[in-house]
Amino acid sequence: MTGPTVPIGAPIPLLTRWGLTPDADLVYRTLATCGSVTAGDLVRSLGLSRGRVDRAIAELHDVPAVSYVISSSVSRDLVWRARPVAAVLQNLRCQRRRSTARGRIAVPLPPAPIDLGPGMRHLPDRGYTNRRLAQLADGARHETLTFNPEMSFDPASLRAGAVADRIATSRGVSMRIIGRLPADPDRLVPYGGESSRSRKSYRELADVPMKLFVIDRQVALFPVDPHDYERGYLEVVQTPLVQSLVETFERHWTAAQDPQENKVTGFALTPREEVMIRLLVHGHTDASAAQEMQISERTVSSTLRSLMDRVGVENRFQLGVALGSLRAAPNPPGMSALVDPSRSEEGNR
Repeated sequence: MTGPTVPIGAPIPLLTRWGLTPDADLVYRTLATCGSVTAGDLVRSLGLSRGRVDRAIAELHDVPAVSYVISSSVSRDLVWRARPVAAVLQNLRCQRRRSTARGRIAVPLPPAPIDLGPGMRHLPDRGYTNRRLAQLADGARHETLTFNPEMSFDPASLRAGAVADRIATSRGVSMRIIGRLPADPDRLVPYGGESSRSRKSYRELADVPMKLFVIDRQVALFPVDPHDYERGYLEVVQTPLVQSLVETFERHWTAAQDPQENKVTGFALTPREEVMIRLLVHGHTDASAAQEMQISERTVSSTLRSLMDRVGVENRFQLGVALGSLRAAPNPPGMSALVDPSRSEEGNR
């Protein structure tokens, strides 16, 4: 816990002048003058609902005007603290300059969601969606499910993902993610992520059907337009629809591949396999390798076929690459050195 950012009675600029909401201004003033507290403490001291406090904190965190720490290893509550006034104003000025340069109003008022009927609303843009995800992550108790069809991520999305990961980790929430990219535990580190400490499971799938977040199997978020996330997301709490999305995720989770399963650990060649591979790497044909080893040419072919099955490849070219990467055999001077020139058609089938 830390003390006030500014002395009591010291002037604090009105954040509403910079486009922030009155709730955000009130929460920032409270944190700046009273010191670090939890969201629950703010609810009790300010008389605001938890939803209003969460929205204000998410708005401030997006500036960023607040930061947080985890209170203890027992309660795992997030303790929020105001950033120094000078730093906050500098961040707001930078945002205004960027907005002005793009010809837009500096730091517009946050857009509001649109109710579309019972259990469904439209979150107006990706920025609002990122803040909403942070709120939902703060309230998650069991698990989050995610589809990531992207082949690349912009910094804003990485930063939002890092915040959501940290919040979920603080709650002991498990995370399951299906994506097209290989898992990269270091990708979120520049944005404050600590994914290596989280209860996260990742699987890869060549064709991820949609962008999707599901929190505690009760709330689902997915883009209005799958080709343009800036058009916002739908937030759904209708039980049948959420359950259908969960079932879709579970089917794809079963079909997806755990990256760890692709790793061949403890792989070693038998003495005969090692001699055979070395002969082929150094230019022998199947026939000359068989003669050198005093075995039949058919035995050479069947041994190589068995090796392909063990490593999980389709032809000799792939076998050479795989054995080289596993350091089970020397890298050949040409990647096709395992292919017998006299049997190239058979070897590449």
